[in-house]
Amino acid sequence: MYLINGVVLDDGNCVIEHGSDWLSPISPVVDVVTVPGVHGITVPPLPPVVGQRTLTMKIGCAGSDGWAQTRRVLRLLTMPHLILTRRMPDQLMDRCAEVVLASLTADDTTLGRYTRYTAVFSMTSPFWRAPDPTLTALPDDGVLLDASAIPGPATWWEGEPNNSVSVLAPDGYPDGYQSDAPIDDMIIRVPKGVDAMTLTDPTSGTSIAWSGTTTSGYLYVDPKRLHAWTSGNATAWTGGADVTAGLDYGANGPLQIWPDAAGKYRVTLTTHGVPAGQQTYVRYYKSWW
Repeated sequence: MYLINGVVLDDGNCVIEHGSDWLSPISPVVDVVTVPGVHGITVPPLPPVVGQRTLTMKIGCAGSDGWAQTRRVLRLLTMPHLILTRRMPDQLMDRCAEVVLASLTADDTTLGRYTRYTAVFSMTSPFWRAPDPTLTALPDDGVLLDASAIPGPATWWEGEPNNSVSVLAPDGYPDGYQSDAPIDDMIIRVPKGVDAMTLTDPTSGTSIAWSGTTTSGYLYVDPKRLHAWTSGNATAWTGGADVTAGLDYGANGPLQIWPDAAGKYRVTLTTHGVPAGQQTYVRYYKSWW
């Protein structure tokens, strides 16, 4: 099932031909270097960057109200801002993507019976994301998220522990159910009193660091937008007093958290000035290919 801005797309006499949309092409952009007289190529130690992804869907409108369904599809797909949600029985969790309609083509029609269309969307991010963010305290072992397969029965929180829906899976959940793509939209909240911090992803080698005057409020760091701010509010996820001047990142680029071969998202945190017993939190959206 697909939804556009929360409205069911394939409903009644409108169907999506599953398979046309199953996995959008993935096109990593990798810079390589050739050295005269040396076999092979040299690849910089940087994580791959995934270019624009497109999603192709075959849409069918059938029956006596096929033209009415077509008008409904046209209205939904041409809205100025589109959030596409994919809801599949074997996923157990909605996956969302901000998309732009690239083209909508009528393929063929049998008047009064069936009309078939091809819709092509450009995804603004190459990853599908969970509809709601997850807020997690960084554990001592550095595993922000374990997305490996877990045998049943299993239970977990969809979001913040003790403050979100609890999910029970009698048969466990498969590898990658929790997440399987890089997480690049995290916001880090460091406790009051910090004057330096570094968060590193050992899988990709990417990192983010901040240093400056001791903060009287929480320090928030947004690696994707290279922005940092402070606030006395523990939920100031969108902004506060700007302290971006103290922000920097390592040679492999700004922080992205990639799963390792076992499906675990690991990070390494170092801080200075944080009182003992205070925890750093990360707010992020689970991500899928």
